[in-house]
Amino acid sequence: MLTQVDWQVGKNGTLTPRATMAPILLAGTTVQHATLHNIDEIHRKDIRVGDSVVVEKAGEIIPQVVSSISSKRDGTQNKIVPPTSCPVCDGPVEKEGPKLYCVNPECPAQFREKVKWFAARDQMDIDGLGEKVVDQLIDAGLVHHFADLYQLRSEDLLPLEGFAEKSAVALVGAIAKSKTQGFARVLSAVGIRLVGRATSKTIASVYSDLESLRQASVDDFIALHDFGEITAETLHKAIHSKQGEELFNKLAAVGVVLSQERPVAVDPNFADKLMVITGTLETWERKALTEELEKRGAKVTGSVSKNTDVVIAGDKAGSKLKKAQELGVEVWDEEQLAASLALK
Repeated sequence: MLTQVDWQVGKNGTLTPRATMAPILLAGTTVQHATLHNIDEIHRKDIRVGDSVVVEKAGEIIPQVVSSISSKRDGTQNKIVPPTSCPVCDGPVEKEGPKLYCVNPECPAQFREKVKWFAARDQMDIDGLGEKVVDQLIDAGLVHHFADLYQLRSEDLLPLEGFAEKSAVALVGAIAKSKTQGFARVLSAVGIRLVGRATSKTIASVYSDLESLRQASVDDFIALHDFGEITAETLHKAIHSKQGEELFNKLAAVGVVLSQERPVAVDPNFADKLMVITGTLETWERKALTEELEKRGAKVTGSVSKNTDVVIAGDKAGSKLKKAQELGVEVWDEEQLAASLALK
């Protein structure tokens, strides 16, 4: 039975409904919470508090409420009403498509999640700055802005649970090291809506520093590869807003590098090629191969289209290989990949 619905605030202000239920055994684990996705899904499925519900694991990982069992209703069930204000900061909530957003940029729930995202391995890659440590830093009042991370001293960390001198010095060093991750990583890490790792790399490949980015127009952004009008407008608004200008100015003031080194010499065998990696490779870890190809001037994406130049197919390549063959896209196996990498 669904007993309660709470609204969780994500790093970009997204309000996600989470169901609390009587504990059930599902795929070998005890589950008490499940996602309800968004308010439109709740209304479409007519799910109510007090309903008996069907729950399954999406992708065998994330519990989700699939449907309600209306035949078991006895009249005590209540319709789920979307919040009109943020459950964390009481700021205004707006609906965009099927999702609800807290539009208060100072919302503490958003900031907490954004710092965790900022520090993650695929973002600024700050070793030792996990979720628990982020919570400690914010709860202790040590971090109110991304830039505050770069002003932490080891002695600030010693009073926190789990820190000794060695671990405190190591974390301060890891934070300092992240200053040189480059402009693409920073753009992805600060949590601008619709700007993830692939998009940030596209941006930084054309606008290699903050100043050139600030001079670009919405139309300039629309002209970028795989950019649409909504992404372009969102990016332009984010970097020119009061909060956006303050964000990047503060990061620059503490020494975070807001520029991107361009390749000294791209490999003509890969320059400007749109490439997709699929399947399991024996000699390459996917992230390392992606970085190598991008260093040589290629752009690596996650989906195959008519614009794709090459698909690198490993074992059990699946649907992407099939689509490449249907579209007549060039396909390389590992042997051909190794030969091409050796040509430079």
